[in-house]
Amino acid sequence: MGTKHLPVLPPMRCDDGCGACCGPVPATKTELAAIRAYIKQHGITPIEQGLTCPFYDGQRCGIYPVRPTMCKAFGHTAELRCMHGYGDKTLKDSRLRALLRAQGPQHQLL
Repeated sequence: MGTKHLPVLPPMRCDDGCGACCGPVPATKTELAAIRAYIKQHGITPIEQGLTCPFYDGQRCGIYPVRPTMCKAFGHTAELRCMHGYGDKTLKDSRLRALLRAQGPQHQLL
């Protein structure tokens, strides 16, 4: 099951080069397959950087179009608050948990 079940979320402001929310992020097998295909197609090499997502390049998300559901929901629920206070809280925490369960079991951390 894909992320098509996510509600339409309003855009969220992010500061250039922040990356504070970039990892560790759980991803499902389906999400990982999409990420692998995307990085192969775009010649992206993951960067080992401790607890920061290997696809954060110091300025932005290198896999933004195929980022995991957890990333898409960030800033839109009280459980996933932006440390700068950006975003909205339109997505109820129980809805977030249901959406994450619907994506399938978390397989790996990015």
